[in-house]
Amino acid sequence: MKTPSQPRAIYYIVAIQIWEYFSFYGMRALLILYLTHQLGF
Repeated sequence: MKTPSQPRAIYYIVAIQIWEYFSFYGMRALLILYLTHQLGF
């Protein structure tokens, strides 16, 4: 019995989603560091 395989685009979508989360939380961390160290918030 052959198991159904996922379309190849699924892997690209998952990879892009992971990079999106990484970028969002990375920029959020950098903004917090900038606000606390440079501007004294």
